Amino acid sequence: MINNWVSSSKELQLLVDDYLLTVNYRSVIENDLVNYTQGIESYFRNERLTLRDKINKFIEELPESYRELLSEHVGNTDDWIGKLVSTRVFPNTRR
Repeated sequence: MINNWVSSSKELQLLVDDYLLTVNYRSVIENDLVNYTQGIESYFRNERLTLRDKINKFIEELPESYRELLSEHVGNTDDWIGKLVSTRVFPNTRR
């Protein structure tokens, strides 16, 4: 089913590849976080948003129960997003 979906939507290939890599192989949490962040970047790539805005938009679209769970694990989500963005956006680049 996923192969048919991917073949019909080449734009989502990176997103699907990252998802399958993350769910099918054991890795360290840092690699999972990078894969999920790349997935968010890929999903919103046609929207002219900063990485922070993309992550915020993704979180805002989650069900309330998931947003609460995220807050329980990371604390203040704005601070967490800031730290996440600072690990992904390199100096002298604009995302």
